[in-house]
Amino acid sequence: MRRDQERAAAFARLQHLVTQGAESGISVRSLEEVLEEAHRQARRPPG
Repeated sequence: MRRDQERAAAFARLQHLVTQGAESGISVRSLEEVLEEAHRQARRPPG
């Protein structure tokens, strides 16, 4: 039962992210630029 709830919650989170992405439109940045920014943010300490 709990595993089903966790799976449903994970699916809902994923669906939300997919919807956000679809609604955000097309970026003017290249994939390389987006990935570089993501890497910079991942290395930055929280806060």
